[in-house]
Amino acid sequence: TPVLPRSNSEMNADQSRTLSSQQKQEILSKRLALSENASTYNASTARSSTSTSTIVSRYATVPTGNQIEDMNYTSNEVPVIKQSTLSCALCSRCTVNVLCDECSTLKRGGVFACILQRLKRAADHGLESLENECNAMIPVLDLYPLTFNPAKLFDPKNTQYQRDPIGEYYLQTYCGKAWRTYLPVEIAGDGNCFYNSFITLSPSSNMTAIELRARNVIELVKNSSIYQKHYQDLSSCLDNFENYVTKEMVSDMVYSSLWDILSLTNVLQISLEIVYPRVNGGNDQYAERLNRKFLMINNGQSNHDIVLLWSSYNKLSAVRPWMPNHFVPLLSLPYGVSYITFRGINVEKSYDNDFFCL
Repeated sequence: TPVLPRSNSEMNADQSRTLSSQQKQEILSKRLALSENASTYNASTARSSTSTSTIVSRYATVPTGNQIEDMNYTSNEVPVIKQSTLSCALCSRCTVNVLCDECSTLKRGGVFACILQRLKRAADHGLESLENECNAMIPVLDLYPLTFNPAKLFDPKNTQYQRDPIGEYYLQTYCGKAWRTYLPVEIAGDGNCFYNSFITLSPSSNMTAIELRARNVIELVKNSSIYQKHYQDLSSCLDNFENYVTKEMVSDMVYSSLWDILSLTNVLQISLEIVYPRVNGGNDQYAERLNRKFLMINNGQSNHDIVLLWSSYNKLSAVRPWMPNHFVPLLSLPYGVSYITFRGINVEKSYDNDFFCL
């Protein structure tokens, strides 16, 4: 009977069985080193291309136990990259920690800029992709505890808190008397006014608007079904969830909506009271529904009570309905000080005359 030629796989299998455990470990170490180099190269290629085919998994698995015995040690192929936890969450380099050594040296602001960039890239591929990326970023958030110690009173000696004259007009003219003992704090209208309101109230927290936005996206996407069910009564005031979180919320310096308000209470562990001016009259349905206090959805104990005024940067005209496009925080006046004696000037006359077109 003629002897059939043996295949390469059969010959490699026999050769693999003759190797000692030490030899197998040495071969495995060399191949994993090749794998890491390949992963690093492919990851840098993925960052420079928008094609989904160049995106490499952020994970690499190191085989253990029986998996070592089952590997073909005579093959020159690089081990397949599989899903595991031994990879940097930001750059895909192999590591034994959440972040690699290089990413661990990034400043806090740089880390969250990378997180928001990854969220935006994932959102380009749809809500499910964004959900997966949000879950992958949660371990990174745990590395950076959030501290929020907001101011409670308006201190005229604190140059960081500048009075907002436009907000004062809306507050004193179109809001209830209960708010006459509060003053609006000026906030830049750069698209991040909602998040900058909290940064201004707590300057020592070392937060940025990008960090708050990234944390808020993760919180809202992770618990989207809970928020949508909890706030069914506001459905007519809310944007389409998927469109908003994937196309607007994940981008820096994009105007915030009601969705941002709902979830930030849990991010900062606060109660957030919204003051919505009744510029459109007493029958304004938005003012009726949005003049309220928003609490944490898990019924936890809030650490602070924050008040925001929904204001506007646009000229006040006779055209209705009026719609707000700006947020400013409200701080209470010191005890015993009335608004009339504190302001010192007539608020309406402190405006540019072009603001009023009534």
